[in-house]
Amino acid sequence: MKVSIEKKRYDTATATEIAKWYNGADYGGGHWVEETLYLSPRDAWFLHGEGGEGSLYRKLMHGGWVRGEEIRVLSPEQVIAWCEEHQKVSVLEDHFAEVIDDG
Repeated sequence: MKVSIEKKRYDTATATEIAKWYNGADYGGGHWVEETLYLSPRDAWFLHGEGGEGSLYRKLMHGGWVRGEEIRVLSPEQVIAWCEEHQKVSVLEDHFAEVIDDG
């Protein structure tokens, strides 16, 4: 997927896939969600998300909800929060080692 946001291009084909998360819901149902974290060639973080008609990625078309997808640009703080929420510890260690501390 390729989009332009605030005059900057974000393209899943040219960015590096860093991590993926899937909510475990049946793809045949409407509540599945899959998100992929990317790092662009110019070190911009973004999230490609897609999901069924009952997910936060749904789109309204012709009077009904359908599967949808979008790209969202993330700040480093948002990337850290996403990684913590989805237990992507290796991403934190590889890209944000300065903010990780042993508890």
